[in-house]
Amino acid sequence: MLSRVSLYNRIDDALGDDPRRALIAVRELIDHELPWLELRAVRMARRSGYSWARLGRALNRSRQAVQQRYADIERSWTPIPIEPPGTSLRHERAIASVYRDAERRRQMAADEAAGTDVVPW
Repeated sequence: MLSRVSLYNRIDDALGDDPRRALIAVRELIDHELPWLELRAVRMARRSGYSWARLGRALNRSRQAVQQRYADIERSWTPIPIEPPGTSLRHERAIASVYRDAERRRQMAADEAAGTDVVPW
């Protein structure tokens, strides 16, 4: 689970103009955050007394599908870690790579504009 600010930052990256950052952010959200958010929402709804049928309608799935997928949350509750292992480091490395790539491209464009780029022959 990310902090709210980190989650917003990933969403901003996904909506940004850089396609590489957007793709990385979307993949991280789909693989790590959305399943966790759905599990959290289902757990909260069940604690509030929602039936499996009502949950199914809300999630646009059948009652049976939702019940089979989340039946264990009532029997075995395990706290969700604040930060899934490895997620943050992997995301930070991906973002750092994007920044390095962008910086190299800016430097190459600046060298080309100034006429100082070297063309090896």
